[in-house]
Amino acid sequence: MSKNKLLSNYIDDMNRWRKFRGEGLIDMDNIGSYVEDIFDSLLSNLSPENIHSDGEASRSEVNARYRYLTAVYEDLKELGFDHTDMKYYL
Repeated sequence: MSKNKLLSNYIDDMNRWRKFRGEGLIDMDNIGSYVEDIFDSLLSNLSPENIHSDGEASRSEVNARYRYLTAVYEDLKELGFDHTDMKYYL
């Protein structure tokens, strides 16, 4: 997969919701301005109730989501961004 492709996909998903809510869209070239929003979304997605779909997700679905979200986090780290609360979710 190309460099930061998963992060780009994640931001595209975020932008769909941001557009729906009338918020400014995140640009990969200006990611630093939105890094807190991205981490807030990532932490929310990694919360137990969300990653497990309130107990409805299968083990394989949970594992796939976890791998995807941790890969997005790794992409952020490669760009020099980190969040102190991530250690509680990984």
